[in-house]
Amino acid sequence: MYRSSRPYLLALFAGCALAVVAPRTASAHEKWFVDPGRYPVRWELLFSLPVAASVAVALLALGALLLLRRLVRDPLYPNPPWLQPINPSIQAVLGIQTAISLVYMAVQGWLLAPTLNVGQTTWGLLLLGAQLFVSFSFVTGWLTRLGGAALMGLVLAAFALFPFERAAEQLIFVGIGVYFLIRGRGLFLPATRLARRSAIYWLRYSGVAMPALRVFTGLSVMWLAFSEKLLNPALALAFLREYPSFNFMQLLGFSWFSDELFVYAAGAVELTIGLLLAVGVLPRIVILFMWVPFNMTIPLLPPQELLGHLPILAVMYAVFLTGGANSLSSGEPLSRGSPARAAVR
Repeated sequence: MYRSSRPYLLALFAGCALAVVAPRTASAHEKWFVDPGRYPVRWELLFSLPVAASVAVALLALGALLLLRRLVRDPLYPNPPWLQPINPSIQAVLGIQTAISLVYMAVQGWLLAPTLNVGQTTWGLLLLGAQLFVSFSFVTGWLTRLGGAALMGLVLAAFALFPFERAAEQLIFVGIGVYFLIRGRGLFLPATRLARRSAIYWLRYSGVAMPALRVFTGLSVMWLAFSEKLLNPALALAFLREYPSFNFMQLLGFSWFSDELFVYAAGAVELTIGLLLAVGVLPRIVILFMWVPFNMTIPLLPPQELLGHLPILAVMYAVFLTGGANSLSSGEPLSRGSPARAAVR
């Protein structure tokens, strides 16, 4: 009995160690609450001491997880059997939560995020209409693969219309788009010959869907660490002036823990999380590590924090349940009644 429980004890120990050693910094989108136009990214800080220290922390954390994976000898660890029966819910949760966020952004006139305001121009309305179509396809299951491709197109439009540093934050939607392009919505049978052919064609790439979702989400989080903190501390400091309670270290009596130190600590944590998620070493442990910083900001900020975070919360759900790998084998035949046949439209 001791041997069978040993892997789970190791996971618990690792999670506790990370929680104690790493600063529990909040992961808010500062650009959503502070005018980013007043605080441009300072690329010269790329070779500064805080950036070097943050990279070192991220690499040390990666080394620790590599060592743990070698000890437990299971890339999906921890892998209890009770996670498997709810794997079919992943596509529904990811699709619906992403759709809710996209609808909210579209109603506000925002392309994907509050920092991408397209206004009431003809092109802007067309892009927002496409965003609503993506939401419709993700909720209903109709033309979901087309919706996934359209979502990737919206990210390309963001790069064409907005500064690079704002558009790069939306890389998470590339991962979501790739995922639905390959896997479809799930829980629906292909209704037409074209839909069945499409499901069969994309089945060969099913092993790419979840890794793409994980990698692009990790890249998005890594870039946020740079664009809103490590290369833009002035933006984060302006946010803390508006919401001083976020530096909870001072509230706990650590007066020496300045706002600037808090910003760099938050950047180090985000960079570490993004790197670990993108690399994919024991992603379930990484998701447990993400849980506090990506949820503690929600009750402290206006509703757009929750609505904007719904996609990444859904990605966390998907990665945790699957362990960062697809629940469907890429070699599974597309027979009637198969889960692969349900990955429709």
